[in-house]
Amino acid sequence: MDLKSIQDKLNNEFKGTERKLVFWYDDNAEFAEEVDSLVLDNAKMYKLDANNVFYTKYFLEIVDKDTSYLVYAPFAKPADRDNHLTDTIYYSKVFYADKISLMMNDLGIPEKYKEQLNKYPKFFKSRSEKKYVEPFMALSIENYNSEIIVIGMLAVLCNIKTPNFDEVLRALIIAGDFENNKYMAEFERIGVNKEFWTLCQKYYGYSEEKPTLEKLVITMLITYTEGHFDGVLPKAWTYFISNKKHDITVFVSNLMNNMLYKDRYMEIAQYISIKIKAKESMSKCEIAQLKNCDTFETFDELIMDNILSKLTYEFINTGEFEKIYDIAEDRKEMYYGKKLEYEYSTIMNGWALLKWGSNAIFGQDTVLDEYIKQHCLLDMFYRKFYWSFDKLEDNSRFIELKKYVENVYTNAVLAKEATSWSDMLEKCTSLASIKLEKQHNFYNSYVKSSMKKGCTVVIISDAFRYECAVELNGRLMDDLGYTTELNAMMSSVPSYTKLGMAALLPHTSLSFTDEYDVMIDGMPTVSTEQRQKVLETYTKESIACTYTDIMALDRDGVRNLLNGKELVYIYHNQVDARGDNLSTENEIFDACEEAMAEITKVIKKLTVDKSITNYIITADHGFIYKRDKLMESDKVNIGKLKGYYVNKRFMLAKDVDYIDNTLNFSLDYIDSTMKGICVTTPRGVDIFKVSGGGQNYVHGGTSLQEMIIPVIAVKSIRAKKETEEAELIITSLSRKITNLITYMDFMQKEPVSDTVLPLTVKAHFTTEEGEKISNECIINANVKDEKPDKRAFKEKFVLKDRKYSKDDKYFMVLMNDKTDVEVARYEFIIDIAFSDDYGFGV
Repeated sequence: MDLKSIQDKLNNEFKGTERKLVFWYDDNAEFAEEVDSLVLDNAKMYKLDANNVFYTKYFLEIVDKDTSYLVYAPFAKPADRDNHLTDTIYYSKVFYADKISLMMNDLGIPEKYKEQLNKYPKFFKSRSEKKYVEPFMALSIENYNSEIIVIGMLAVLCNIKTPNFDEVLRALIIAGDFENNKYMAEFERIGVNKEFWTLCQKYYGYSEEKPTLEKLVITMLITYTEGHFDGVLPKAWTYFISNKKHDITVFVSNLMNNMLYKDRYMEIAQYISIKIKAKESMSKCEIAQLKNCDTFETFDELIMDNILSKLTYEFINTGEFEKIYDIAEDRKEMYYGKKLEYEYSTIMNGWALLKWGSNAIFGQDTVLDEYIKQHCLLDMFYRKFYWSFDKLEDNSRFIELKKYVENVYTNAVLAKEATSWSDMLEKCTSLASIKLEKQHNFYNSYVKSSMKKGCTVVIISDAFRYECAVELNGRLMDDLGYTTELNAMMSSVPSYTKLGMAALLPHTSLSFTDEYDVMIDGMPTVSTEQRQKVLETYTKESIACTYTDIMALDRDGVRNLLNGKELVYIYHNQVDARGDNLSTENEIFDACEEAMAEITKVIKKLTVDKSITNYIITADHGFIYKRDKLMESDKVNIGKLKGYYVNKRFMLAKDVDYIDNTLNFSLDYIDSTMKGICVTTPRGVDIFKVSGGGQNYVHGGTSLQEMIIPVIAVKSIRAKKETEEAELIITSLSRKITNLITYMDFMQKEPVSDTVLPLTVKAHFTTEEGEKISNECIINANVKDEKPDKRAFKEKFVLKDRKYSKDDKYFMVLMNDKTDVEVARYEFIIDIAFSDDYGFGV
């Protein structure tokens, strides 16, 4: 600081009419030669030396009690006990001209910490002002002590805006590169590395003769694991278990659950996992021991391998087998669940198919009803198994499961179900006798009545089979903007596009030409334009278009196209387009998933753009798909036939030649004009031996998967209701915590409905100053059940192992997970007599 600045500062001290004494101890006599040049406006200079201290006291307090003085001493201030002027100084002002003293004065740091600050000249020297001192001042520390000064320095060196040791440690760990960590290098250069390790020992129990950042992280992750592992950790790991288990649990939990650092944590955890040989060390652990451990991805791999080793025929009907699904489901919701969602989905759907498929009973008299009620889910499990399996980057550990799934689905599900259904069909004198709504009655049975309620949109998705509709219906029901009703309908036989699409149109007659083209009232129905002509003969204000046509339009385009329309047929082709192509037939389950998304998308678009509220979703036919290639024994040899329309799953002819292992039906059940036309299909799921096309994806036959199609009536809610998020409240009676581990009860006040939206909450404990002192729990308030006990939650909280005062205020804070806005705050008393007792009151 230059002399002019010192002069200005001193004159500012002497402003006013009151007498003032200002002592200036110039430790190194830096200004001894210049001090006489000072021009003081309201005071006089008085020079202190080693020989006039006692006289100075006499002079200032007896001789001249009126004049203001700057008492300049060209030496360091003596200790209070050695200084005759101590009591005078205490009612006076001490002036400092060195950088550290001025900073201490500006920040209100007590003088007793000056010696501590002087230990770090590289941090507090003048050239460091902008780099270190200004950020340190910006921390706005209110109450200084030796520890907070060090933590503040560490925070600045780590580019952190708050003096919090947890944040310092987080920055160090996230920065990675444990051997050449940039922040640790700064600590070493500035000279605070020893202080850093002292804080690590104090707060996290880590202490070694030669501490390293890598071993600190190992200590924290192993200690965190020990708190979640049901058993005794490997002997080599016990060395790293800290006595600060609660604090480490809170720190690691908060680090893992911070969305900003999740990816980085996974990288670090993977590195540590390899370093400590987690896979080898824990390979013999049982699932029950590991099921709550989420420190390392390796634990999920071990659990999956253990599960997969148990998914055998012998194990299916044991009690232990029942637990596998629940474990996989729980793990899917844990830390690595999102990353491993396809792995766990593969396991869960494989499990479901093995469990229910192996034990399914397909009675001849009940096979149809059971398919509609529950057995269609076996097709869903199979679909979702392969949908997940195909997305695995490495599917090697699932190959055996795939074999089991394929075997069960082919032999225990499809073969048995198709045999029972074929036996039942063989007894039918006509397909008309099957007690299920027929596709050719669709318009009269569903569309007419819907049109009375207003404009109706019929969405026909090619090959959108019944089990897909079951899932779509569930999704639409979960979307609070819709009410739905799902019914099953029997497709026309043969179950193929030309006939199915025609049968869904309004008609008086449905017939075949000699070339087996389908005609509606004498009109062709192959193209969208031809189908619109048919519609217009029954409803003038109607239109037929494709999904692509609609989605290409903006809002005005939709309104112009559909203005005044009473009936809209939208043709959607995702599943059949992919399945009927040899090069893409194995993408069929992706197509099913995309079809569900696209159908939902077009409904939302029309609801918003045109305020349409009535929709009917259906299909022309279903399909059969198996991943493994067909055996020759699965193919029916038909030789060369004349006058037949031949497909892999059916034949049409006017004169039927009997072929072994087939079913024959007259099409007169559709229209009396078809009395002379018969359809022949293989029994079960076999195919006719014909050339061309794929064999994994087929349709046209009489299996339940091909014949049973959906009709979903969807009602969208046009008027947007006032909505609010669910409210989560604490129902625990006590507001006093007496243990470091505590359980809290919560209640979702209202069930989720069309006016109450789901809410995801982050819950944790904090001090009055906002310091987080517990782990964070995620609570999903998304329950629709009317029963209050079904909307109750119990969560475990682990408090930091530290001193708590029953006189201080602590809070349970609930934060909206999406917006990070506080939604509730509850005051608590924390009165813990002994720390580190793990709730046992020891």
